[in-house]
Amino acid sequence: MAPWMRQSASGLISLAFHAALVTGLGLWAYGFRGAPTPGGEEVMIAELPMIELDDETPELQPEADSGQQPAEMELAEIAPLSISDAGQLELVDVAASLGVGGQGAINSGSIAEAGMAAQASFMGLQATGQRFCIIADCSGSMKGGKIDFVKSEVLRTIGGLSGGTRFQICFFNSRELPFPQEGWRRPVEEIGALRNWVNQVIQANGGTEPAGAFRFAFALRPRPDAIFFMTDGKFGADVVGVISGLNAEGRTVPVHTITFVDRSAEAMMRRIAQESGGRYRHVAGF
Repeated sequence: MAPWMRQSASGLISLAFHAALVTGLGLWAYGFRGAPTPGGEEVMIAELPMIELDDETPELQPEADSGQQPAEMELAEIAPLSISDAGQLELVDVAASLGVGGQGAINSGSIAEAGMAAQASFMGLQATGQRFCIIADCSGSMKGGKIDFVKSEVLRTIGGLSGGTRFQICFFNSRELPFPQEGWRRPVEEIGALRNWVNQVIQANGGTEPAGAFRFAFALRPRPDAIFFMTDGKFGADVVGVISGLNAEGRTVPVHTITFVDRSAEAMMRRIAQESGGRYRHVAGF
C-alpha cells in the first residue's frame, strides 16, 4: 500500500475511535444524571387542589365551643341540674315569701316529705319536719319549779329552730291556751313575743284536759309534721281516742309524748306515741 493510503486509513480509524469514545461518554453522563439511584427513597409531591375564591365560597366560622373549657363541658354532661334540685330551690322561696303555715298556704303535703326536713328537740325527744307544735301541761300540779322548767324548755326549743321552720304552742290546764298569734309562726320573728307571753301569761293552775289543745293542733293548716305532748299527771282515758280520731282525719302526725316527774299517765302516753308513730320518754326531774 502506498504511504499516503496508510496515513489516510490511520486517520479514519483514529477519528472513528474518538467519535465513539465521545458518544459513549455522553451516553454514560446522561444515564448517570437521569437514572434513579438504586436503593434511594422515592418522594411524592402531591398537587394542591385549586380553590376558586368567589362569593359562593363559605366563610370559615369559628368553633362555637372554642371558648368553653373541657372541664366545663364535662361538668355539663356529668352533673346537669335535676328537676328535684330546682323543686327544692323553689320550695325555699315559697316558704320565705308566703310564710308557710298560714291557713291554706301549702296544700301539697309536708315539706319534710320533699326532702327539706329540719329537726326540733323538746325535753330530750327529737322530731323531724318543718312545722312543730308543742302541747304543754300548765295545770295546778305544775306549780313551782316544774312550770318554770317547762317554760324554759319551750323557749329553748323554739329558739333553736332553723329559719325555714314554723311553730305553734298550746298550753293546757282545764282548757286549751294557744299562743295568741294564729297560724304557723316564724321562730326568729316571734321569739320575743313568745317569751313575753310564756313568762307573763302562762301560770300553773286548773285541771288536766288536753283534748282541746289537740283539736287546736290538728286544725292547723298545713298539718304539723310533729307534735310534742308533755304532762305531769293523769288525764281522762277518752283523750286517747280523741287524739286517734283527729289523727285519722288526714295525714298521720307523729305525737311524741313525755311524762314529767309523775308516771301515772305513762300507759296512755305510750299508746298515743305508738299509734301515731311517735316516741315516748319519761323525764324524772329537772
